[in-house]
This record gives sequence, C-alpha cells and structure tokens, in this order.
Amino acid sequence: MVRRGFIAIVITACASLLLLASGRAQVVPLPANGDFEGGPTGWAPTTGGTLTIDGSQPVNDGGAAGHVLATSAGTVTIRTQYWLTPATPGNKYSMSLSVRIPAATITAVTARIDLVDGSGAALVSNLAAKPGPTAGYVMLNVAQVTAPANTEYALVVISGSATGAGARFSVDDIAITEVVPPPPPAPIVEPVQTADDTVADDSSPPPPARAGSPIRLPTPSAGPKPVPLSTRLVNGTFESNLGSWSVARGRAWTDLEIPGEGSSMVLYAPAAGTVWAEQVIGGIEPGEWYQASALLATRGIVYAGWIRIAWYQVDDATGNAITTDDSFSVTSSDDEAVAAAPRYQVVGTGAVQAPGNAHSAIVRAMLRINYTPASLIVDDV
Repeated sequence: MVRRGFIAIVITACASLLLLASGRAQVVPLPANGDFEGGPTGWAPTTGGTLTIDGSQPVNDGGAAGHVLATSAGTVTIRTQYWLTPATPGNKYSMSLSVRIPAATITAVTARIDLVDGSGAALVSNLAAKPGPTAGYVMLNVAQVTAPANTEYALVVISGSATGAGARFSVDDIAITEVVPPPPPAPIVEPVQTADDTVADDSSPPPPARAGSPIRLPTPSAGPKPVPLSTRLVNGTFESNLGSWSVARGRAWTDLEIPGEGSSMVLYAPAAGTVWAEQVIGGIEPGEWYQASALLATRGIVYAGWIRIAWYQVDDATGNAITTDDSFSVTSSDDEAVAAAPRYQVVGTGAVQAPGNAHSAIVRAMLRINYTPASLIVDDV
C-alpha cells in the first residue's frame, strides 16, 4: 500500500541496483493526492460532471475516495495537475488504481497515463478499461510505457462512459510505478603498455582540451545538493497577497488563476518592455549551491517569462549585481494567447553556485513583451 495522501511513484531497477537498496523498491511520494486523502489538491476541474472527495460512499482504503458523477450522457473525466508529477526520459511507467462501478449506467471506466512535455502535450500514452458494473472495488492496471525524450511530467486521466445524468463511479489508491533502467556497463579499457613492456600509469592527468573543443568535467558520484531558495522566501505561494514582494515597472496583484493552487501572482506589463517582481534574500553562503523554480503561465502574447537569481556582494542586495542565473523561459504566440486553456509550466534554474563573494541574492519573476499588454501568472516560487 502506498503512503496516504499522494500519488506514489515507486522506483525499481535491475537486480544489481535493488541489492544496493537492500532489495526494496523506494516509494517517493509526490503531491498529486492519488488516494484523495488531501481533498481536491492535485486535481484539475472535472469535465462532464462533478468530483466529490469524501467518505460518504464506499472507499477502498483510508477515509476518502474520489466519487465522480456525470451530469449528462457521454464522457465524464477527471485528471491530475500534471506539473505536480515529474517524469524522466528513458524511465518506464505503469499505473494501478482501484475502481468501483456500482451500476450499469457507467458502461466502462478508462484509466490512462500520459507522459507529457513541459507544456502538457502528450508524447506517449497507455490505457486500460474496466467494464461496469463491478462488485465493489476492483484493481485496474495500466501497462508499462517508456518515457521518450522531452518527457517532463506524468498525467493521469480517468474517464467514465455514462448513459445519462446521475451515473457515477468511484476511484481510489492511484499509484504510478517508475522503473529506472540500469546504467550502461562501463567500457572495457585495455591496458596500454610502454616500450619496455610495463603497464602505463593511468594516474597521469588527461591531455589538455584542443582549442575550440568543449571541456567535459568529470561527473561526481553524488552531485551538489542545492538549497531551494523557496525555503528562504517569504510568501512564495502568494497566499498573503503580495506581502514581501516588490514590483518594478509593471503592476501586480493576486487572484485565483490556477485550479487547485490557491492565490497566484498576476504580473502585468502594460507596454513593450520588461517588468518584474522581486524579493531580497540575505544570508547567502559564498560558494554554496542554490536553485530557484516557479510555476508559470502566460496571458496574452508573451515574448518571455522566466525566473532569475541575481547575486550581490553586500548583505542587503544593494549596488550592482555580481552576476545572474536564469531559468528557461515560457512564451506564448498569437494563437496561444487566445487559447481557452492556459498552459502551465514549471521552470527552474537548476543547481547554480553562488559566487565566492556573494552574501545576498534577489529572486525575480521576469516578464518581457514586445507588443500588446500581457501578463505572467506566477506561483510556488
């Protein structure tokens, strides 16, 4: 049984890796609420019906399940907020869940796992169906699928085929299993012998890189563990309006923009140029590794929206910045600007090292536009 309150990703591997992990698969909880113990958290708005999360109807385990009610004949669908469930290219994913179909008014329930890119577009999918009715809860398993290149998240979609309004089904205990493939075998290096038939000493330094060629640094067995700057920020989820944030050049306010996320910041640019919202962080350790990330969505034609860390030498982040580190950016075209469903993306700087003389930083949410007024929705900084 997975840990309560989350869609769980279960990481397994080949026999040699399992031995390193004492023969056990590791359960990594993610905030997608696959057993519905956390209420509606992690679930997008229902289409074709309603989703009630409680224990008023039978549950498979725990105190709550997801009860789906159709408002008309056709398909009623629930889906997760995909950006809460990261996925990795090359890994394999399967899914299991418990389904209850109390009457023939739901002819079948289909469960699907989509592996999607950063914009939420499906790259590959797999599904399984269970015809109704069922005698209580039954297990439904979706077969394994391999994540292609550009995969960033896993999306769960569950649909019921209803004969009319009032048809219902229940779902509980959703778990995604992630199988991490073993690393490729190390290449076999033949001994190099010198003229006097003795084995050459391989402890000598590598030759210098040729002019114009990239320098490949050795990959450490355990990379840097960056400090999330979210732990240093105040009000990074904007539940306290814009408290602790200041805005330059544009305007900002908070609103309920992203389903299930509570309040978000709306950063608005009234004319061509760059605007931003920022917060100062003190106590930066020189040479320490940090990272910043945020959930972003665009409104209107946005040239770029991104997250920036600016590093400063003095404790109060005044004067000129030493240097900056940026995340990837989000954009929106003319067609995307009028789309009914906005695209939410998680962007981040990755692990970046503070300069050796840095003692403070400023985290900025940046918005640049070239034409008409536009906005950037910001949350979970």
